[in-house]
Amino acid sequence: MKKILLVSYYFYPYNLIGSKRMMYLAKYLMNHEEDVTIVKADNSYYGNNIEQMEEKQYHFNVINVKKKLDFKKQSINEFYWYHTFKKAIEKFIFSHDVKYIYFSGGPFFYFLLGNYFKKKYKIPFVLDFRDPWYDTDFRSKGIKQYLIQYKKRILEKIAVKNADYIINVTDQLTEEYRKRYPLIQKNKFVTIYNGYDDQLLKKLNIYDLSNKKNPEEIHIGIFGKFSYYNKQHGNWLLKYIQKFNKKNQKKIFLHHIGKEEKYLIEKAKDLNIEKYFYVYGCLEYTKGMKILSQMDILILNHRSKSSIGTKIYDYIYLNKPIIAFIEQNSVIGNFLNQFDYAYIVDEEEKLETAFQFILKNNGQLSEHLNKEIYSRKYQMEKLYRILNNL
Repeated sequence: MKKILLVSYYFYPYNLIGSKRMMYLAKYLMNHEEDVTIVKADNSYYGNNIEQMEEKQYHFNVINVKKKLDFKKQSINEFYWYHTFKKAIEKFIFSHDVKYIYFSGGPFFYFLLGNYFKKKYKIPFVLDFRDPWYDTDFRSKGIKQYLIQYKKRILEKIAVKNADYIINVTDQLTEEYRKRYPLIQKNKFVTIYNGYDDQLLKKLNIYDLSNKKNPEEIHIGIFGKFSYYNKQHGNWLLKYIQKFNKKNQKKIFLHHIGKEEKYLIEKAKDLNIEKYFYVYGCLEYTKGMKILSQMDILILNHRSKSSIGTKIYDYIYLNKPIIAFIEQNSVIGNFLNQFDYAYIVDEEEKLETAFQFILKNNGQLSEHLNKEIYSRKYQMEKLYRILNNL
């Protein structure tokens, strides 16, 4: 059987979001009796972001890559890493028949290796842009950032030239790449959402978890970072809760699941609303989702205009109204515009309007939501069909 190589700097046991997409793909391929080997950075470069969980049962075939010049373990020096990954992959190719190589980024330094191995060994390759490689707005960032981003743009152009497929995580980015590289066949550009983890969520009986809440209470939930991205948004939200709770018999309660944010905690104390603010800290995914399933409204923040966080798919699974503190003209903004009860707050005044509408109409995110298409399983099935064309 031909081997499949997945090249991903971040992979299990790395416990942050950078490893999740490729870990799910590796498990999916192995469940379909594919022979998979992962080329990853050695665990010593993951710092304290290490987990030991049930993934052991999969017995991943792993090549752990280490730099020779190890003067700064957690830095990603592109020049040294490029050659180290190249050497590790080529050594594997010498003794195995490889079906295709699947590169996941970022980081992106090894994307350039696709052309090298395709030219030398006739091996097809796929580039998966889990994140954008460069900032499209690089002209307005100052001369230093301009040069850095311009270099990335040139390298990306070289990398995608002979790729068999170019994967992005949103339809908007896929279309942007088609326009960016008009000489490449359109069907080579494919969207594969990150999706929610259906394997874990289907075990939760999530809709049996909702509490019989007091009708005079409104519970809103955040899963992940919030004021970390924008302290002003935290200020808007807490000030609105203070204002609402003073005026109304109903009370709004805010629940934050994730790393504690001192700004939110201190601000809640300053506004004398700490009794309406529950802080859970970091929880396992399923425990966090159980709490989130009991909320009336879900709150979201996101920093990048050109990317979309995976947490949005968990929110979609719960089918609750979403208030998103993001820019209207952004990838995630355009994505949320398709839903009936998703509200974008890019000005403080819009927050009150969003709350009033949701509380008055008491609707779901979408009454006709086909959640399945936003699951990892559905997206991996779509990707597997594409990869079988190689």
